[in-house]
Amino acid sequence: MIILPHYPSDPLDSEKFSSLSPVLPAQSKMDTVELEQVRTNLNAMAIRLSEKDGELEKLGEELIHLQSHYQCFSS
Repeated sequence: MIILPHYPSDPLDSEKFSSLSPVLPAQSKMDTVELEQVRTNLNAMAIRLSEKDGELEKLGEELIHLQSHYQCFSS
């Protein structure tokens, strides 16, 4: 599972904040609420990707199982 870093909620904590995020021009800076929403959305996407990865793994195992049956019958 992918875990994204938690950004400080206080944008004035420049020491921590500047080391974790890219420097943005003044006119395009996001406020703390927007950054938190982006982090929440990214975490939700990471969870969904992790779930899909598990589904793909199960399908791969099933495919291997079916291939072994096919080889038995085709021999």
